[in-house]
Amino acid sequence: MDIQIHGNRNIPADTVRAHIFTHRGDVYDQAAIERDFNSLWNTNYFEDIRFEREATPKGWILHIYVKERPRVKDISYVGINAISKSDILDRFKEAKVGLSPESQYDPTKVKHAEVVIKQLLAEHGHQFATILHGSPADTSSICWCHVCSA
Repeated sequence: MDIQIHGNRNIPADTVRAHIFTHRGDVYDQAAIERDFNSLWNTNYFEDIRFEREATPKGWILHIYVKERPRVKDISYVGINAISKSDILDRFKEAKVGLSPESQYDPTKVKHAEVVIKQLLAEHGHQFATILHGSPADTSSICWCHVCSA
């Protein structure tokens, strides 16, 4: 059996292969393929995974189609003047937000970051601040905007 990886952009094919148990030359085994799927899914690298097999005169070809989770390209803090970027980053570290450039986009982490920024602003006298985040459709860049209602 031959294995071909499709759709990976940032995650090398060798990394995908390292997370599966089936190797080139193995006999096709449906149980092993299911185990491979679960192993890849549990990496949290992908938002979609599909396995297809193709019969050829030389044997089976296993096609693994993946769609990577979006990555955070950049984080900018627009309109946040009451606190410094380093204060925000220190608080992110303390609160274990886990959101940084080149990390995977995770809406839960984005919400956690919003809460942390709001708490930090409240400590600096802006308890009624509204935190908005916006990101383009490809979610490759996140931008925070601080709107303070007086």
